[in-house]
Amino acid sequence: MTTGYMSVEEHIQAARALLEESEREYQEQGASLQSLEKLWGAASHASIAKAKQQGWTVGSHRALVNISQLIADELDDEWFRAAFSVAQKFHNRFYGDIHFDPFTETSTLEDDREMVARYVNRVLAVVEGSDLRNGSAGTAG
Repeated sequence: MTTGYMSVEEHIQAARALLEESEREYQEQGASLQSLEKLWGAASHASIAKAKQQGWTVGSHRALVNISQLIADELDDEWFRAAFSVAQKFHNRFYGDIHFDPFTETSTLEDDREMVARYVNRVLAVVEGSDLRNGSAGTAG
C-alpha cells in the first residue's frame, strides 16, 4: 500500500470519490464486486487521511486495522473499530471469502453498506475538524 505521495486532502478526496462511485455502481449494477471493493477503498482512504494527520504509521492492511482501533480509542467509541471490520468484509469478498455472500444476504448488505458509508463520513468529519462523536454524519447517496 503506497500512501507516501498522497496528502491528507488527496486521501479525503479519494475517499469521497470512491464512496460516490460505489453508491452509483450499486444503484446501477447491484452488489458487484467492484462496487463493494470501492467501499473498502473509501474506508481505507478515510483511515489513512486520519493516520497521516496524526503521524500514525501507514503501510499495510494490518496498519489499517490498527488505525481503526486508534480512531476508536481517540474518540472513545468502539463503533469505529466495528465499522471498519464491516468494511473488511467487502474487501474479503473480493478474494472470494465464502463467509459473506452479498448476493444472498440483502438486508445485511444494506446495513453493512450504510455502516461503512457512515464510517467514511464520520472519520472524514473528524479529520476536517467537525468532530462528530455522536454519529450524526450522513451516508452516501
